Amino acid sequence: MSPRSFLTGLAILATTVVSHASVLVVAPSGAPFTTIQAAVDAAVDGDVVLVRPGTYGGFTLNAKSLALVSDPAGAAHIAGATQITNVGVGRITSLSGFAVSAGDLIATDCAGSLRFEALTSDLPSVSQTTYAHALLLSDCADVAILRCLLQGSPSHGSFPSDPGQGLAFNDSNVAIYDSSIVGGKGSDAHYIGVGGSSQPPLFGAKGCEVVGSSHLLLAGSTITGGEGGGGLPGICFPGPTNGGSGAVGGIGLDMEPSVQAFARDSSVQGGAGGAGGSGASGCGTLPGAMGSQGQAVGGMLTTLPGSRRVLTCATHVRELNTLNLTLEGQPGDVVVLNLGTSARWLLDLPLGGVRLVGLTSRRVNLGVIPGSGVLNVGLPIGDLGAGVEARTYQLQAYFRDLSGATHAGSGAVLVALDAAF
Repeated sequence: MSPRSFLTGLAILATTVVSHASVLVVAPSGAPFTTIQAAVDAAVDGDVVLVRPGTYGGFTLNAKSLALVSDPAGAAHIAGATQITNVGVGRITSLSGFAVSAGDLIATDCAGSLRFEALTSDLPSVSQTTYAHALLLSDCADVAILRCLLQGSPSHGSFPSDPGQGLAFNDSNVAIYDSSIVGGKGSDAHYIGVGGSSQPPLFGAKGCEVVGSSHLLLAGSTITGGEGGGGLPGICFPGPTNGGSGAVGGIGLDMEPSVQAFARDSSVQGGAGGAGGSGASGCGTLPGAMGSQGQAVGGMLTTLPGSRRVLTCATHVRELNTLNLTLEGQPGDVVVLNLGTSARWLLDLPLGGVRLVGLTSRRVNLGVIPGSGVLNVGLPIGDLGAGVEARTYQLQAYFRDLSGATHAGSGAVLVALDAAF
């Protein structure tokens, strides 16, 4: 399929899904909806929730197949408890381009497909006693994390909370592409009131914890444990005391023996130990020792051969515009784009990755990776057609190297919008 016929291929694929999906616009003012929850409640399967810049409360999405998109990417902030649940087989729910407060995003009991794309996590909007993992998953059969930065909350409060993990999941299948997962920093030791009472430094959080009957594929990504808290400063009164030792950094990736985990061209490392507490110059007390670095991997992580192969594109594009794709691979790789309207999670070890696009897909030959290792392709998007407000597609790139071997690259979710939006 040539780039000229790209939209034609998309239109044919649209016959397999809802072809007249509505776009529900959310904005602080001047839009049909002022909260994401109201738009989600009004939406039906296949609809797109388009969220303009602003800060919004969390929401609950139950048993629906929706695409939620920040417009532009990175401009909409979700600050409140958000739960995605009961997305059934054959359904796809995606969140693309949002900033999400750590501790606010949980997905549970989803037999269908979940796609988290271009998300960033920031400080939590939770009480100081609450764990604030960036993303928490339970019993989710098909999850892809694409181009995300998931960082757990640091310890916070006078009587500090434990730091949050970047990602935690149980009994779930998760593919992580081109993402960074980081545990939260433990709090520094500090004195409380008078008389030398103090809080000790806290450990760094795990970057990622996996339990139960879970599968993990890590590709072109990093997982890092959180930094340990700094040690207590030395004091001269009521008696000379040396600085305290820093806390240990968090484990990078911690897994139960039941977990099957694979990594290709990825890095997993423990968090840095906390700095030793300073000495007190007035009475010559000594600084404390630096905490030890956290363990990189707890459990069995199998390394797959092959280098990073990457697809990057916008989360959404309007009709009569150009979709710009950036492909990163090895010089000489022939790149083919799979695009479809359904999703799946199929671990394919010979391909070094997970197949993310369903069987009802088409292929677009994009070209050959040049000597620079980067291929840029522009695909024209034509008119979506009368009465069609949006369509959502699943994309994944495959790379055939000079030896003839094929490698699974990263995926993306693309929302094509009518120009009216």
